[in-house]
Amino acid sequence: MAGDHPKLPPRTPRNACNPSGKTAERLHEWRKHAKIHWYHAQFFADVSMARLDPQTELLRKLSRALGDHHDLVIIDELCSATPELFEVRDT
Repeated sequence: MAGDHPKLPPRTPRNACNPSGKTAERLHEWRKHAKIHWYHAQFFADVSMARLDPQTELLRKLSRALGDHHDLVIIDELCSATPELFEVRDT
């Protein structure tokens, strides 16, 4: 139905994208919003509504860098929580 859309989360994109806290969660939120913005830029470029190629590439790089950071945070948490999984054993 026209006008029906999901409600925005309580944290606005502008607040979520502010990495001032530099916590893993805030950076992950920033990544999600950057990725959504990247998808929008790709769409508008694909339908020739705007020339966004340079911005689209920068958004892709930002999304990947933030994704790599998040992956490393998850690996660090896993290593800290379960060090026995990563012990070196003599064979």
